[in-house]
Amino acid sequence: MAITAQDLIDAALDAQSLEDIVNGADNINGTGVVTTRLGQQINTVAKIISQANGRVNVLRYDTRALLFADLLHIAGTLAVVTNDSTPAYNTFYKKSGASGSGSWAAINLITPNMPAINGGDAGKLIAVKSDESGYELRNNLSLIGVNATPDATNKLSVASAESLFSYNGSGGHLMKVNKALLADSAAISFRNNNSTRALLGLLGDDNFSMRVSANGTDYNTSFIIANASGNIDIQKNCKIKTLGFASSTELTIATGSVTPTQTYHTLDTQSDASADDLDTVVTTNIPDGHLVILRIENASRVITLKHGTGNLQLLNGDIEMNLTTGAVILMRVGSNFIQVANSFSSAGFSSNGATPPVAFTSTTTLDIPLALSDYTGYDVTIYAETGGRISSLDYSTNGAASFGSLGLNTMVGTWSSVAGGAGNEPSYMIEIHQLKLAGTANIFGKVVGSSRAGGSAAFMYGIESYINAATMTHLRANFTSATSGFYVVKPRGARA
Repeated sequence: MAITAQDLIDAALDAQSLEDIVNGADNINGTGVVTTRLGQQINTVAKIISQANGRVNVLRYDTRALLFADLLHIAGTLAVVTNDSTPAYNTFYKKSGASGSGSWAAINLITPNMPAINGGDAGKLIAVKSDESGYELRNNLSLIGVNATPDATNKLSVASAESLFSYNGSGGHLMKVNKALLADSAAISFRNNNSTRALLGLLGDDNFSMRVSANGTDYNTSFIIANASGNIDIQKNCKIKTLGFASSTELTIATGSVTPTQTYHTLDTQSDASADDLDTVVTTNIPDGHLVILRIENASRVITLKHGTGNLQLLNGDIEMNLTTGAVILMRVGSNFIQVANSFSSAGFSSNGATPPVAFTSTTTLDIPLALSDYTGYDVTIYAETGGRISSLDYSTNGAASFGSLGLNTMVGTWSSVAGGAGNEPSYMIEIHQLKLAGTANIFGKVVGSSRAGGSAAFMYGIESYINAATMTHLRANFTSATSGFYVVKPRGARA
């Protein structure tokens, strides 16, 4: 077979590769590796010898003590301890110093620059030194990145669809976010393309709060939970689909007072008495501006909320709670509780409008609650729709505990002088105009009545009446027999 020119060229290249492999330095081509004509990469003999000096001819010792006692070896000699009773000592060692002197130091055979590992090093991390001169054992790392690049601010960076922090063997897992000073923040930042949209945690104080932002710069506080009380302060408008309260608990009156612990309560009398008065609602557990809803526990035990006796400010004087289907809503304002709503027949009214007509049925006496000291006056209309007729009017200044007569027949003017009617004819309807305080001690009123004696309407006028009392709490209408009808009370403005 003839030898071609290409064969001669290939032979020359192969000869050069062999020359480099046999005689080349251990760092030829910067690596000590020769690449042949066919693309093979082969270490030079010098490099193989160099590697052999550091990795081959490893001496073996049963214990570290035996190894340390044998110093008759040149620097760079390798040894391994295999059966020491201390497991950490069973590793590779490298000799330093001349034969007969020096010492042995534990090494990692694969990475000779690895630091010695001894007892007590369990759990430590192997890290590259800051000057990149080798490795060191550390209890911590300054930067950690998981599929991401950490930096001086984000020393732990993780790029992942999910992150798991799990329990260790059993039990739970507690994640801790700590801060140095009260004015610092310990929080979680929720972001969109690295622009914050929400912050949740301890934001500049020790209360738990949430702030949101549309641009990562300007923030709105949504809520704050006070760390001392647990009270939630909602800072912005709140849309609630339904609003409910914790199930009611019973409050029993004690010497005219109760102490609510939540919004919704039922009331019962002291010692289950048939009737009782509630003068004071203690403010301890109800913050300013918060509501209390009250119902009675038993309709046979009537409770009267007393206006102005304690800290209750009621729109229309005392409220008699005599139905389990009714409720009163109060709001704390300072040290008082003011009436917000009332579903009982003595429903409160504003100073610029009348109550809705209040119905009464089958009664011979009708007590109408008033709070004359709160207003300059009232207009009162009483209409006897069926049954008897109004025969006389009485008044009370002590919460209906006792009554005195307005004495229609003795009023100025003649009650019996009714055009078209019989003498002393009772009235079907009474209108009392400008019932009010006159001076400091007298209640003044004008009464207009109408009757239907003889089949036609007749009118009578009682001009005026003075009552020696500073406050009228109730007006009572007396009927000739059991009567049904309605009444309307309209105030004439609040007193200064």
